[in-house]
Amino acid sequence: MANAIWNALCIRHEKQGSYAQLMLIKECLNIRFNLAMPLNKTIDQIDDLITCISNMGNMDWPKFKTIMLINALGGKLEHVQSHIHGMADDPGFCAEKIIHRIHQEHDLIKHCAAQGEGLSALISQTKQQDCEPTICSHCHWPGHMAEFCISPSRKFAGHSLKKARIAQRAA
Repeated sequence: MANAIWNALCIRHEKQGSYAQLMLIKECLNIRFNLAMPLNKTIDQIDDLITCISNMGNMDWPKFKTIMLINALGGKLEHVQSHIHGMADDPGFCAEKIIHRIHQEHDLIKHCAAQGEGLSALISQTKQQDCEPTICSHCHWPGHMAEFCISPSRKFAGHSLKKARIAQRAA
């Protein structure tokens, strides 16, 4: 009986999914040999992790790509990472949607640079957006309403983000 329970627990653990598999890969990549302990212990630790990773099954490569893209947004683009985390439960969530959102951010950065606002202005604006739950129904960028969107063919197209935000606050 104990053997059956142990086997069931092992199977359940091994089928945790791509995210658990990636966390074990990350753990394995962070292992370093330490001269204060026998080198064989480090080899055994790596072998054990590789066995666990392998027993979890084949890697879901599309899911792997989404996790890698989200992970890469840490640091200066945490506001985008947070926005994408909010999209994760949407039907059809995939790497292509993440890439689309990253391209939107890239366009916004270029637009800010063209307006002379620079990256520091963009970062301060995106930090303010944490307090502003409004999301544009046109471009899906948080922090403004569609009537104040600066995207092409919108009312504030060609205006700076700063002017659009001032107009929105005044409304």
